[in-house]
Amino acid sequence: MIHAVSQKKRSHVQRLGITRRNYISLFDDAERQLALLEKYKPDVVKGYPSSLAILADVCNQNEDAVKPRLVFTSAELLDSGSRKLISSVFEAELLDNYASYETSLLAWECHEHMGYHINVDSVVVEFVNNGGTVAPGERGEIVCTSLVNYAMPLIRYSLGDVGVPVEEQCSCGRTLPLMKVVEGRVDDFLIALDGRIIPPVVFFPYPFENLEGIRQFRVIQERRDKLTIQLAATERFLNDNQVLEKVRREVQKLFGEGMQVEFQILEKINRDHTGKLRKIISHIPVHFGEATGVHALIK
Repeated sequence: MIHAVSQKKRSHVQRLGITRRNYISLFDDAERQLALLEKYKPDVVKGYPSSLAILADVCNQNEDAVKPRLVFTSAELLDSGSRKLISSVFEAELLDNYASYETSLLAWECHEHMGYHINVDSVVVEFVNNGGTVAPGERGEIVCTSLVNYAMPLIRYSLGDVGVPVEEQCSCGRTLPLMKVVEGRVDDFLIALDGRIIPPVVFFPYPFENLEGIRQFRVIQERRDKLTIQLAATERFLNDNQVLEKVRREVQKLFGEGMQVEFQILEKINRDHTGKLRKIISHIPVHFGEATGVHALIK
């Protein structure tokens, strides 16, 4: 497991040699993480999408052969570009999980990839907006009631995340209800000048598609009329003013011509204390009942 800590206490099952786990700190540099993966030769790798994407990129450049049977991701929003990179480099199917510290595993992908199966036997998951439950296909803030937490009852506990419930059943045959996507945290959603809500998935990879040299990025909205884009990129990319200007125009095309777009060039973008790498941060309150998303504008 690529984890924010280097060691975990082993369970009784693991002491018997079943589901053995080795933990690798994601605060180590990618080369050390990769060396440990090559040493352990795991059947299954689990980690944050951002960490595994960096590892996959290093592995691909060095032509290293780490080939697990399965890859699991969790804790961060998984974008399509990272999913494609990780699964192709490691030559393994990637299955994403949705979990929280307070309620443990909430929902998970199966091999059909039709959505996330909700663990309704252990947690009640609701999708709400303005105090009411949203209809299938609509986005809502996720609130949970744990059915197995004996130490501290959590009733309609808000996780701060946004998701979409769906009515369809998965073709795998499991009858657990599905949620189609986990769209990010409430404070991951940005606001356009005309009031449209811009979901964080817009930036995966927009407006960076077909642009090489970007190692990391972060978009921050501190004011309604200003976006700050932090970039950690190759020197060749940063020296190309035309590329940055193209990115600026694309962002303004989506958010409004009057949107100020400022670039900050950094050596690297730091993770938070949990080891997560937040790519989108908004300081503007979002109310989903007052605006609509923009998926149709970027297809």
